[in-house]
Amino acid sequence: MKSLSKVCTKCRRTQEAAAFSRCGSTRDGLQAWCKSCFKVYSDPWYTLNRKQILAEKKRQYARRKHGQSPLPE
Repeated sequence: MKSLSKVCTKCRRTQEAAAFSRCGSTRDGLQAWCKSCFKVYSDPWYTLNRKQILAEKKRQYARRKHGQSPLPE
């Protein structure tokens, strides 16, 4: 079985395909940034936007579970 590798567009390192998350909209099916680069980017962003993210997840859960319209903000 052939081992696939890819170059991360952020850190420019060649890595195995397992180091990248899946992405259905790309030709190779993998994200452009490796998991470690994406984590460095997303952790501070999540910390800054945690309240909004959790509120949106709560609205989505209510819509799916109870068939409700989105909760007012």
